[in-house]
Amino acid sequence: MIVMAAEALKNMPTYVKDLRTNVLLPGIGHWTQQEAPDAVNAHLLEWLAGL
Repeated sequence: MIVMAAEALKNMPTYVKDLRTNVLLPGIGHWTQQEAPDAVNAHLLEWLAGL
C-alpha cells in the first residue's frame, strides 16, 4: 500500500497545477489527522505561511 501511495505522490506534480506541498507521513494510515495531529498541523501551518 505504501508503495502505491509513494508512486502517486511522486507523480502528483505532473497532474496537479501549483502543487505547493507533497508529504507522506510514514506509518500513518487513512485517518491522518487523528493518527498524527501534530505532524498534520505542522505541515498545514507551513503551507499556510507560504500563501
